Amino acid sequence: MLGCHFLSSNLCFLIRVCAFSLSRLGLQGIGISPDCNPENRASARQLLNWALEPANDDILDELFDVGYRDASVWTEQNPVEDILKPNKVVEVL
Repeated sequence: MLGCHFLSSNLCFLIRVCAFSLSRLGLQGIGISPDCNPENRASARQLLNWALEPANDDILDELFDVGYRDASVWTEQNPVEDILKPNKVVEVL
């Protein structure tokens, strides 16, 4: 999943998001993932099962909350003030 976040009318940057652990899959260039906040995680197998057959609403709500916390951790590690610096490259995990 990609999102383009506009900081001004002519400045845009992408944040890549992945529901799976990067350390387990060897993916690179992802900003927000379970690796941002690794506590209380479902296994990769369970996430894949839910991708093929969605879980109950209460589990989906929890997954949403966990993703929100992951994004919050990324935001704390990448403050807007730093992103706005000229020639700043946003580091990803």
